[in-house]
Amino acid sequence: MTALRALAALILAALAAPALAYDSPTYETIRVRQMPIFAACNGGALVPQGGAPALCASFLAPNGDGSQLTGVNAAQFAGKTWAAPGALGATTPASIKGTTITATTSVVPASTGGADLGAGSARWRYAFVNNLFLGNALLLNAAPSIASGFGTGPSIVGWNGSNVWRVNVGAGGTAASGVITLGGAAIHWNCQFTNLSTMSSAVFLTRQTASTTTTVTFGNFNSSGASAPWAAGDIIAALCLAM
Repeated sequence: MTALRALAALILAALAAPALAYDSPTYETIRVRQMPIFAACNGGALVPQGGAPALCASFLAPNGDGSQLTGVNAAQFAGKTWAAPGALGATTPASIKGTTITATTSVVPASTGGADLGAGSARWRYAFVNNLFLGNALLLNAAPSIASGFGTGPSIVGWNGSNVWRVNVGAGGTAASGVITLGGAAIHWNCQFTNLSTMSSAVFLTRQTASTTTTVTFGNFNSSGASAPWAAGDIIAALCLAM
């Protein structure tokens, strides 16, 4: 019985010995009871794997439950190395959802003709633009103005950019043509005109006669095709597209 008790005491003493000893002259045999495995968290404090999650406490939410990565500041990431993310859409996420998406420079497709704005039944309700380009500028937001010609006191009486506007040809009843300044087209302007006030053999057709990248010239013609004056105060409606 005494021998068994001595053997048990030796076993208990061995189990109570340090888990790991290096170069100890008092141990002929190194016994390893438990050696915890540690993992470095990208330069942060060592944390154990196994019993506790291998997470850096400094990267967790303030409540420390590891459920959500919040409350992170720049200092916590100083000196860390991160894998470069792929282009948005090339990897997850493949789409963006939000109430408002704001761009300070531009939103562009990966290649010409490579992306759509809306598709099928998923169409935009409104599109607010200053200028619209189809190769060159097509619709321009610049306001039209009187350049020359017309009668006495001509005026722009309504406009929506350089593309849709109306002009009062002015008083006098002797003006047969006029020039309007528009926004800057790449090549020239194409315009159609309608006289909203007078229709007669003398005031028969208003049409474009010339244009530059920033102006359009138009005049009135009688039923014989000859240039003739508008009636005083005629209102001319214009529809123009840039080229």
